Amino acid sequence: MVDIYKGIDIPEVNTVLFLRPTESLTVFLQQLGRGLRLCEGKEALTVLDFVGQAHQRYSFEDRFKALLSRSRKTIEQEIKTGFANVPRGCSIQLEKQAQDYILENIRNAINTKRNLISKLYDLIETKQELK
Repeated sequence: MVDIYKGIDIPEVNTVLFLRPTESLTVFLQQLGRGLRLCEGKEALTVLDFVGQAHQRYSFEDRFKALLSRSRKTIEQEIKTGFANVPRGCSIQLEKQAQDYILENIRNAINTKRNLISKLYDLIETKQELK
C-alpha cells in the first residue's frame, strides 16, 4: 500500500510490497496488517520485502519478534525450524538464500552504543505514534 491508501479497507489485497524503509514497528505492522485482512476466496498473503537488504540498519530480528511475540524460542531458532510458532493460520516461508542473509543480519546486529541510541530513538518514535 502506498501512503495514499491510508484508512482505506481493501480486504482482497493478497500481495504486500515493502518498498519504503521504516524503523517504526508500529508502521511496519500496520502496513503488513493491510494484507492480513480476511476475505472470502483469499487463501494467502504474499509479502515481498525489498527494503531489508538495501538498509544495513534494518532489523529483521525486531520484525520477526513483532510477529512471533508469544514464542519462547530465539528468532534464529524460529528461522532454522521453519517458524513453528507463528500465529494460527499463518506461515512464513523463506528461500534458503534469504534465510542465510537474515541469519547473518541478526548475528551482525551488535548492541553498540550507536545501535542502542538508534533503538532508543525508534522506541520514542513508536510511543509518540501510539498517542
